[in-house]
Amino acid sequence: MRKNIFLPLSFVFLSFSTHSEVIDFNNYVSPTDNDYVNNFTTGVFTQNTFTQSTTSGITGGSLIPPTSGDWNDAATFNQNFGNSEYKVHTASIAFKFDESAINPYRYNETVSLLFIPSQDWNHYHGAVIDGSNGELGLRFQGLLSGSGYTPINLVSGHWYKLEGRIENIGGAFDQIDSYGFLYDLGVSGLENNLIASAASTFSDAELSNSETISSQLFSEKWGGVSALDNYTVSSITYN
Repeated sequence: MRKNIFLPLSFVFLSFSTHSEVIDFNNYVSPTDNDYVNNFTTGVFTQNTFTQSTTSGITGGSLIPPTSGDWNDAATFNQNFGNSEYKVHTASIAFKFDESAINPYRYNETVSLLFIPSQDWNHYHGAVIDGSNGELGLRFQGLLSGSGYTPINLVSGHWYKLEGRIENIGGAFDQIDSYGFLYDLGVSGLENNLIASAASTFSDAELSNSETISSQLFSEKWGGVSALDNYTVSSITYN
């Protein structure tokens, strides 16, 4: 089910408005009418796609990733968000970790959340968890550079939430502040404990000056993911 939230808020010295979308993958009518196909689009070269399930989620349905894939198989959220200076864009996804599913003989993408400017679809920034060669790590990924690799220890059977955030500072140097956060949600998927983070600052004229921003989701079973749930994307404007 898709939930829309628009909350204009004002304070004495600061005003801001928040627009959020939440996809909980609980709405399933048929393979061609469900939360996934109604809210996401894949590329024309997609060979390995996500499928929605009526079970295996935190409170109901879930999204099942392909066994393996590449960037052509990323799912793009159908709604773009307006972009300008003083905009903060955030995306998050919950995933259930299954260590036995990791393929130790290849590079595996566990979960990726990317932000892409409308002017250039080959341009991106985002928070990424990879299971390369059986080693898990959180990193911030940009077109030109990343923030390094932060090793993490995940427990099979636990739900986790990856959150990526970019803050468009803009200015003369087109500053973008970027963050990745990883939360342990426990076996129930209802806890919320921060266990890792990554941050980086970029000068990126393409992203800072783009009129709109889109968000993408990518995941693989071979990265150690049995199911995904509760995709959230939001945009905050500060004045």
